[in-house]
Amino acid sequence: TIPCLFDAMRRNHDYVRRTAAQALQQILDEHAIPYLIEALKDEHDDIRKIAAANLAQLGHEQAIPSLTEILTHYHWPVRQIAADVLAAIVPMTQDRKLLKQAARALWWRLTDIDPVKKSAFHALEHTASRLVLLDDLTLARTSSFVLFEENQ
Repeated sequence: TIPCLFDAMRRNHDYVRRTAAQALQQILDEHAIPYLIEALKDEHDDIRKIAAANLAQLGHEQAIPSLTEILTHYHWPVRQIAADVLAAIVPMTQDRKLLKQAARALWWRLTDIDPVKKSAFHALEHTASRLVLLDDLTLARTSSFVLFEENQ
């Protein structure tokens, strides 16, 4: 049934994509990550939100490179959702390289429009905290400085 849901995620009808995304939410399979990431770019807001919730629940660091790429999407709600999902995933991430990638991408979003900036700021707080826990103090200090500057 999972391959059928993946196929449904590529259909033209938003109702079919929405239903498939909701079904995937019940299954929570790591194989769904590439399809859920693609669904973050869907033209319909509710499909993007379902995909984001699924990715946040899965919490798999495999999604970080694609999410950081999506942070440059032309549609600001897509960038905001990507930052929100990163905020949910980075606290569980062990890979310093992925955390650094997320921190750098989020840092650039601090100059975005307010909804994206707020989500990026929140995700960057989580990223800096995680880097401190993993003893990567160089980037954490840089991120903390950016966070401190933003709060002023």
